[in-house]
Amino acid sequence: MTPNIDQLDKTLSHIETLDAFKREGVDTDQWRQSRWTGEALARSQTNLVVQEPCGTAGCFAGWTLLLNGYQLAPQEERGRMGRYIYTPDGDRVVSVSEEAARLLGIDESTANQPGGLFYGANDLDDIRQIVGELREQA
Repeated sequence: MTPNIDQLDKTLSHIETLDAFKREGVDTDQWRQSRWTGEALARSQTNLVVQEPCGTAGCFAGWTLLLNGYQLAPQEERGRMGRYIYTPDGDRVVSVSEEAARLLGIDESTANQPGGLFYGANDLDDIRQIVGELREQA
């Protein structure tokens, strides 16, 4: 597979923006690498940077999809669908991990292995390094 640099950069740029708000004392709490999707994302789908504390958040995979028009499940379904998301047309439910990997042009092992792009323990520096390595592959 060939990494999709535009998609990687789009998502990384958004996460860096969220991190910058956090460093300035505005904890949007919208990027949490250990969560696929969550309440912060649901509250911010129309305004992708909400400047208020708002609960759980999403990882690189979750943001990749939300920035491309994918939709979270309704609140009443979110608990059982935490790893799934609706396609932009709302017709299908897809795996966050699998669909984000497809859009980013990376395979499942690059996405999900320990140290992979979607790995829950990654910090922003880890993500930047992984995206840089993927750029070199493109």
